[in-house]
Amino acid sequence: MTRSSANHRTGRSAGLWGIENVFEGTVTGSEGSVVTVEGCSIRTGDAMPEGCRVCVFIRAADVSVRRAGMVADAEYNCFPATITELIPRESYYLLEISCGIRLHALATEQEIKEKGLALGQVVSVSFCPAAVHVTREEEHIPSLSPSF
Repeated sequence: MTRSSANHRTGRSAGLWGIENVFEGTVTGSEGSVVTVEGCSIRTGDAMPEGCRVCVFIRAADVSVRRAGMVADAEYNCFPATITELIPRESYYLLEISCGIRLHALATEQEIKEKGLALGQVVSVSFCPAAVHVTREEEHIPSLSPSF
């Protein structure tokens, strides 16, 4: 699971729900639908107040990997990236991808062969803004005050 300085408890909970990519970020832009995570600007379908600290969740199944130079539709988040790890699972591979942040994506063995994906390869990754789920960071930090 990717946890880019995200709350450990939040990341563990997200992993139980099948969310492999968990990040902390800050809402930027006047529309409140862009979150900056470690310098990467990610468009989201959720709007939050500008400057708000948030947790960002993206399922690996929602991250698409293409050969370098291939672009997604204009409304998608699209980043140049490098495949840093290919982890075989029962019926698919978990790809670890570096694009300024560390993302995970899923691919079948057939997809890997058809797209010619390999370790160290430069690729393009994309995901739809609606696949980016955002919640206020404080919603995931345990309360320090006792509950009565």
